[in-house]
Amino acid sequence: MADGLGAIALSRASVETLAENTSDAVVAPLVWGAVAGVPGLLGARAVSLLRRA
Repeated sequence: MADGLGAIALSRASVETLAENTSDAVVAPLVWGAVAGVPGLLGARAVSLLRRA
């Protein structure tokens, strides 16, 4: 799938993937944890995991 991509395109894709995974796994649960406490944190994480399935 990445055979046709050059070095710049691969590095851009890597940065985008890292940013998305950081947002899904770290930032969103912390925000929801601050808003709704532990249930919000767990709910955000559950939604993130279920969305990938």
